[in-house]
Amino acid sequence: MTTITIDTGDGKMNAYVATPKGGSGPALVVIQEIFGVNQVMRDLTDGFAAQGFVAICPDLFWRIEPGIDITDKTQAEWARAFQLFQTFDVDKGLNDIAKTITAIRQYPGSTGKVGAVGYCLGVSSLISLRPGPISMPLSAITASGWMGWSARRRRSASR
Repeated sequence: MTTITIDTGDGKMNAYVATPKGGSGPALVVIQEIFGVNQVMRDLTDGFAAQGFVAICPDLFWRIEPGIDITDKTQAEWARAFQLFQTFDVDKGLNDIAKTITAIRQYPGSTGKVGAVGYCLGVSSLISLRPGPISMPLSAITASGWMGWSARRRRSASR
């Protein structure tokens, strides 16, 4: 478990990385929920590494406030999370995910194959990626499915 820095082209973004015990495997981008790269996201990333993935969770809120690490335990944290969600620039976030994919493909131990899984905010990001400019196998898992539904609805309305 370590943190790496990724050059996004318009700044530096941190990402939490966990590697499998065997040292190598396919990569998995773990796209954060609205609470940032918190303990839940780090635990999920570690869990995927334990299953054999080189897992990475980028800090997609770095432009707003680097290192967001809140929980869902208080109303104040929920309010802050929704403030972050409303401020989040989806297009820049998708660029950050693309840069994360490039970085993890080159990371020591990565086989170069990359998949992604999204939670909450990450589900809407995955929906925006597929179909889209980034070609990769994707699967979505959500703990808060309404954000994914909301993203699908916005995407359908724009067509």
